[in-house]
Amino acid sequence: MMGIETTTSKSFLVVVIIVLVSTVVLIAQGMLPNYYQLKPITSSTTTHSTTTTMQQSTTTKSSSLLLDSETNSNNIIYGHLHFPKTGGSNLNGRMAATYDNVCGNKGYSYDAYQFNSRGRHNNITIPGHNIDVISEVSKNNKEYNNNNNNNGKGKYDRGKVPKGIMNEIGYEDCNYISQEKEWEFWPELINNLNQKNEDNNNNNSTLTLELHVPCREPIQHLMSMASHFNKKYECDENESKITIQKAIDKVYMKRLGDGRFSNKFTNTNIELKCFTPFPLENYIHYMKDKLHSRRFPVPYYQPRTTNKKHDKSKECIWDSTSDEYKQKVIQLLIEKHPYMKFCSECIGSSNELQL
Repeated sequence: MMGIETTTSKSFLVVVIIVLVSTVVLIAQGMLPNYYQLKPITSSTTTHSTTTTMQQSTTTKSSSLLLDSETNSNNIIYGHLHFPKTGGSNLNGRMAATYDNVCGNKGYSYDAYQFNSRGRHNNITIPGHNIDVISEVSKNNKEYNNNNNNNGKGKYDRGKVPKGIMNEIGYEDCNYISQEKEWEFWPELINNLNQKNEDNNNNNSTLTLELHVPCREPIQHLMSMASHFNKKYECDENESKITIQKAIDKVYMKRLGDGRFSNKFTNTNIELKCFTPFPLENYIHYMKDKLHSRRFPVPYYQPRTTNKKHDKSKECIWDSTSDEYKQKVIQLLIEKHPYMKFCSECIGSSNELQL
């Protein structure tokens, strides 16, 4: 019996060994599944993987492009053509006190907070009468200051920046520019910025200057000019002593005004828009979706005064002249001055800003 059991055990062991050897051979030949082997990548898996990778790459690229687009989508630089007696000094100052990247000869964003704080503390409202670094530099510089006195108040300050200092600062970081210069400044500015945009950024997109021109009711505007010069407009309904044209010429700010606007604005990268400047709040609010608000808004804006308030009751044109006479005044203003002609055509058109 013992011999039979031993023989059986040996036979069973041989069978087990044969089965194990056969299994190993079959696995080696790929005829039996091995769950520890890496599965071969099928064509469908490859396609799916490639598609997923491409989608991820496209998504990443799109996100990158979207970010660049969001960063650079606004290829518009806004300009404010500061025409005399249109509230431009306070408009420039309040824009700088409300938004970032505002650059103007009557105020910059970067120093508006402290400038207004000092002005309020010292109760200074006249442009050029604050004492700061710019006033200290300008009071000893004949090029900057022709109105020097002994109390340190010069012609310029941080709320009335001289041309030389503005050029030294540059306009490369400005999203909104307010300026009282001759009209040629604007095409030169946008051409220069576009050249830098192309050279420095390898940017194929072209910058556009949207230039905002303030337009007042013409007779009110003319009377403000007369007030600025401390002159009275002479009314002569019959034009026996003075013609309407001569009466206009005596008070119109031709040298300061006509040089700032021209009918030669033909630059394709400049878009002219008009707006009614008063009340200033309407325009400032209109720009909120186009400019970035300041991180620290100026809590107290210190107003600028450039004119004594004129008394309409002492201005003969309102009560002592006929509607026909007033219409002749308006017509002559439009015929003789490109700025007035532009305003007459722009107000009420699609180019008027809807404040």
